[in-house]
Amino acid sequence: MKRLESVKLIQFFLFEREELVIRDITGVFGRNGSGKSAFLDAVQIAMMGGNSNLMAFNAQADEKTTRSLRAYCLGQYGSSNDQRIRDNATTYITLVWRDTETNEPTSMGVCLSASFDSETHTVLGRYLARGVELAMSDHLETIDGREHPREWRTFRHHLQERSRITSEDPLFEDSRRYITAAMIALRGGGGVPAYEAFTRAFKFALRMRFDKSVD
Repeated sequence: MKRLESVKLIQFFLFEREELVIRDITGVFGRNGSGKSAFLDAVQIAMMGGNSNLMAFNAQADEKTTRSLRAYCLGQYGSSNDQRIRDNATTYITLVWRDTETNEPTSMGVCLSASFDSETHTVLGRYLARGVELAMSDHLETIDGREHPREWRTFRHHLQERSRITSEDPLFEDSRRYITAAMIALRGGGGVPAYEAFTRAFKFALRMRFDKSVD
């Protein structure tokens, strides 16, 4: 079985650098607007390879959400475009999984960029590396005594070097190939991955309310 072990965030929503370690039982608590649902949205962004068409942001909220990938990257916390944490962002969202039988790690995620003077975001890259456990330090570099997100080009190069042991290319140009690779890497048994069924079920699970019948 593959178990989600940690969620690593760089320049995502209100967080400059944050890691959520997942235990057998994990709860996320905080006041409204503190970023609780942002963690869940970060997981789906990483799982769906940054494909906005496959996501349901803040799915448990009753009201229609104004959240977007660009807004998450810039740390937008209000309805106004000026209510943001940063003007430019290089955002990393990395999930680290662990095989409970072999202890082998799998790291997967996306790198995004956004700017206040652009109306949309850019997916710089998608990555999935079996046998590689990415740390927070892999996503950061120190310049003039301050931490900054590592440039995608540098991050990509280091990841490719570390993935040579498996001879698997960890980079994916499109989200469909990335999601299919994730299903293969994380599945518990055999069978052919069903892309459409998985993406539909994932979105349904996000919207499922525990105060209503699952029927």
